Amino acid sequence: LLKYRVNPAEGTITMELVYDGVAWVAFALATSGQMVGGEAIIGIPGDITPVQKYELSGKTIDAVTPMPEDRQTLIDPTVQIVDGQTILRFTKLIQEDGEIEISPQGNFFLWAYGTGTSLGYHASRGAFTSNLLEEEVVLDSVATATSSSTSTTTSTSSTSSTGEETTTTSSSSTTTTTSTTPVTTTPAATTV
Repeated sequence: LLKYRVNPAEGTITMELVYDGVAWVAFALATSGQMVGGEAIIGIPGDITPVQKYELSGKTIDAVTPMPEDRQTLIDPTVQIVDGQTILRFTKLIQEDGEIEISPQGNFFLWAYGTGTSLGYHASRGAFTSNLLEEEVVLDSVATATSSSTSTTTSTSSTSSTGEETTTTSSSSTTTTTSTTPVTTTPAATTV
């Protein structure tokens, strides 16, 4: 579940990512629907620095590296475990020098979670496109996780700032997971 609120006067966006389980969780901006070249905010419960911004330079754990200290600009970042859910919350500048901007034209976004609280390969992941600055978007997906690729259907509803539903579309994406049991993922984006 993804909730967000745009704070135009501050030039920021406040986001909350909720995973129904206990594991590291991540939300990323990407230049495509792919991990490599993206920039992530990763919450690792119990870590010394539990929430940081990371560069996604490759698909191995060694290529997922914290950004330098001067680029760790998140406001009030937290990761908590509450009633069996992992909750990542942060406020991020919409536009930052040398980083992917949250654009009024829309962006590629990625989400992932792990198998536990040590950063490693993701148990599940996904990608979506949205214009978070202009519309409320609700994304629901259900994936049956297997050791191979699985097709995931994503429904998108857009709501204007007045709260009236304006469009509904459906699209498909592919999710690869490593679990052998059914997994329900709901990266639903709503305003907070």
